[in-house]
Amino acid sequence: MADRRSYKQFCGIARGLDLVGERWTILIVRDLLLGPQRFSDLQAGLPALTPNLLTQRLQQMQQDGLIVRRQLPRPAHAMVYELTPVGRALEPALLALGKWGMQFMAQPRPDEQLSARWALFSLLRRFLDTSEPAAVALRVRDATGEIREFRIHVAPGQRTVAEGLTGTETVLATADDAPARMWAVGRAKSEALESAGQFHIVGDRNALRVVERAFGLRE
Repeated sequence: MADRRSYKQFCGIARGLDLVGERWTILIVRDLLLGPQRFSDLQAGLPALTPNLLTQRLQQMQQDGLIVRRQLPRPAHAMVYELTPVGRALEPALLALGKWGMQFMAQPRPDEQLSARWALFSLLRRFLDTSEPAAVALRVRDATGEIREFRIHVAPGQRTVAEGLTGTETVLATADDAPARMWAVGRAKSEALESAGQFHIVGDRNALRVVERAFGLRE
């Protein structure tokens, strides 16, 4: 692999940018913060990124110790990329960057993608806290018809938003990408979406209300 560019400055910011400042690298980290991803998953989430460049970025990130590549156990038996503890430690920086960037977002531009996955990631920085634990499963169907499952768990001082279920979730909400996205950013209440037939809720509705209050999605 060709030598990477460097700012050649003995400074923490410059050294950090040497590692994650290349285009797309931070967005790969963002997508992996919600859980391991196959190459095809990353490609689908970053369609403007060519397969060759994605391969280069992943190889460099492995060399830098930000991610590892491993095989999931059967029955999945797929090769996935996941963050190392070093890579996961970027979460606070990404959440702060996302919060700062929100001030420049009004309406999406005509050529911009939208994704429930990114909206769910934004929940991590909007956690207010909770006085009781709750665990919600969210099943999202994207525009291609693929279904992805996410867990949203809260407890006093703790929150988890990640792909994949643990079996401890007590309520399941199912939605297409657009209503799931609107719910996750607080632009539509679950009750209104359910009344419109866009949100299907099965199980402990109180757990859903606890999670919504924990992230400021309801009063």
